Amino acid sequence: MFRHVTNYAEDSGIYSVGASLLFAAAYVLFFVLYLMMAIRRPVNIYWALAAFCLIRIASFTMRTVLAASIDVAINLDFVIGFEIIFDIGYLILLYTSHGLVLDLEYVSSRPLSSRVIMRAIRNRHIFHVLLFIAVALAIAAGTTVQTEGDGPNRISNILNIVSTVFFLVLTVLQFVQTLVYVRMELSDLNPLTIIQLQRTQSTPSISAMSDRPSFGRRNSTYILLLISLLFLLRETFSAATMTNWERENEEALWFPFEALPEFLAVCLYAVPNLVPSDKEIRAGKERLRQAERAAKAKAIVSKMNEVWTKEKEKGSKIPKFTDTAPKHDTLQVLSQNARGQESGTSQAHSAVTLPIEVQMCQTVIVDRPSE
Repeated sequence: MFRHVTNYAEDSGIYSVGASLLFAAAYVLFFVLYLMMAIRRPVNIYWALAAFCLIRIASFTMRTVLAASIDVAINLDFVIGFEIIFDIGYLILLYTSHGLVLDLEYVSSRPLSSRVIMRAIRNRHIFHVLLFIAVALAIAAGTTVQTEGDGPNRISNILNIVSTVFFLVLTVLQFVQTLVYVRMELSDLNPLTIIQLQRTQSTPSISAMSDRPSFGRRNSTYILLLISLLFLLRETFSAATMTNWERENEEALWFPFEALPEFLAVCLYAVPNLVPSDKEIRAGKERLRQAERAAKAKAIVSKMNEVWTKEKEKGSKIPKFTDTAPKHDTLQVLSQNARGQESGTSQAHSAVTLPIEVQMCQTVIVDRPSE
């Protein structure tokens, strides 16, 4: 009497050996490429992409074995392992895309959006926690799979739907983040670009060519936007088929809408000089901090000038601030007045009450030696 054996690979829509083997071989090439790029320029994004390629080599090799060997195809644990490893790979890819947009925002030397939603999207810790939750749900969905003849059981199906929704939401957030960056870059000329254009006009052609941004940096907005659209295509397909087991795993749809967008994104990441170096990122962060300090100082100057106007109306003789170069003696006078101390230029009003923002100016500018 023969015992019925379930071919879990066929139930999961895994038939093609050639396509899986082709993807595995292609990812081997990109693994070597990104490993060399990471060694030459030790940037976290290159290491992450090398790790992603390694995971895809493993996952597509497993898929090839599942399609080629009936002995492996009837092993449910092997099929579950393939699904889990494949989901973990997409986590790394989303992590990479989110980090690259953040790094390019720093390098662009533009003030970042202060909206609460954008600050939350830019928060690496929040994004990473949500990614791990999505993967944990996907792993739970895989480990709770039981055979019911026509696909996963109810609990596994619910967990899979929740995980897919999580990944879709994170993909949309990453797409919004990219759109904001693209809008910021295309709104007008970047200050650094203006400097480079001026330098190009005033120096010989050889220097101009060396100062010109690389292809990857000049077109980073379009490349990142295309990568985000590829991710959105992948997750839209997953969300559209998450309640249809057979449709989701149909190879005629799975390869072009789930496997291919990832591979094209990996190809785009390889554009030379798209990923900034650690030195560029550190310099960008420092410029951003300086811009924030300058904005705070300008706000303090504005506040101090309001106080100066009020004091002038009362008859005080206090030298006026300027927006571009605040006078050291003005800050000294007003800060001394705020502490109720006597000064040769502030005897008319020896106890001026200043707002806390103005009192903070002493640590921002007064303690700095006058230039």
